[in-house]
Amino acid sequence: MPALSATQNGRASAGDAPAPSAPAARVDPWTHAALLTLHSGWLALFAIGAAFVLPFEGFGVDLCAVHRVTGLPCPGCGLTRAFISVAHGEWLVALGANPFVLVLVPLFVALALLVLMPRGMRAAVERFLARHAELTGRAYKLLVFAFVGFGALRLAFCLVTGVEFP
Repeated sequence: MPALSATQNGRASAGDAPAPSAPAARVDPWTHAALLTLHSGWLALFAIGAAFVLPFEGFGVDLCAVHRVTGLPCPGCGLTRAFISVAHGEWLVALGANPFVLVLVPLFVALALLVLMPRGMRAAVERFLARHAELTGRAYKLLVFAFVGFGALRLAFCLVTGVEFP
């Protein structure tokens, strides 16, 4: 009868390699957990702060690679100008630059506040969102698809009418 190996008898001997660790849990990109990272919060805080100091006129550099190459807008075109406009109280200008600023500014503020919250409060918010993961997942999907749909409609408008995006 052949000798049992460490995996067959359930005991490891001194010469056996350590058991591989369990793979890290994968975060579903359609849940709140994909958005609620400290990195997201710090980036949101930075973006909000930058909006208050950057000039609306910009620096003469087109930040969007899609617009720079094709001359056509992507769904995010105008968001930098929109954030800067909101920071300076110019809400109508912001809406003209990109109407999704009405959704993204409150989202960025919420993410920035989460970073600034004490750890216990942040954990309570994360538990609340985890309990409502199905609803937050649906809302997240809706916003992503609406954002992409808006971009597609704006792109079609520019293509059909020949209007050049600023």
